[in-house]
Amino acid sequence: MLAVITLFVTHGDAPHVWHGLTHGVGLLFVVAAVLATLATAWLLTRPSGAWSRVTAVGVVASAVIAWGMAQRPYLVPTSLTVAQGAGAHSTLRRPAFVILVAVVLVFPAVALLNWLDTRGELERLTDTDLRRGAVTDEG
Repeated sequence: MLAVITLFVTHGDAPHVWHGLTHGVGLLFVVAAVLATLATAWLLTRPSGAWSRVTAVGVVASAVIAWGMAQRPYLVPTSLTVAQGAGAHSTLRRPAFVILVAVVLVFPAVALLNWLDTRGELERLTDTDLRRGAVTDEG
């Protein structure tokens, strides 16, 4: 519902974005978001609800990509382009390096933690454990 309301609002308030959402690549991703929404709704009616999370992610991803395609090449429609808003290459190298290191170090750890949790390999915390942790954190 919110996406439909957004189309009506952008038609009057942001014609550049509305045009991008209703034409070309933006329209392709709007259609993908609609199809993923319908698939999610259908999957939620099924007893298992399997794959509904995947299609829900598809809805959000398609909507965000549609919005990005609709306002390209602008960061702020009709006033600031991506090229104008980008920092110098030397400035962008450090954050890119930090992100790469974070992905290499954090992603495997989170994936392992998720794998252990879904297999039931992790011990559940008891009330005593939680109280002990609260005392240690305060003291």
